[in-house]
Amino acid sequence: MIEMLSYPFLLRAFIVGLLVSLSASLLGVSLVLRRFSMIGDGLSHVGFGALAIASVLGFAPMLSLFPL
Repeated sequence: MIEMLSYPFLLRAFIVGLLVSLSASLLGVSLVLRRFSMIGDGLSHVGFGALAIASVLGFAPMLSLFPL
């Protein structure tokens, strides 16, 4: 495990993964307590659909997720 973290890109990926998991857990709790949990579910489905359509049409997949 220590040897894998010697690569800079893996270290950045690990740090970003920790930050995403921390922010998602905090956001998820607040959404459930406010009874907005279906908003997060809907956003994930819309994002997955946008990725699929962008991949089929040959667009940059990550750019299709951001609203313009």
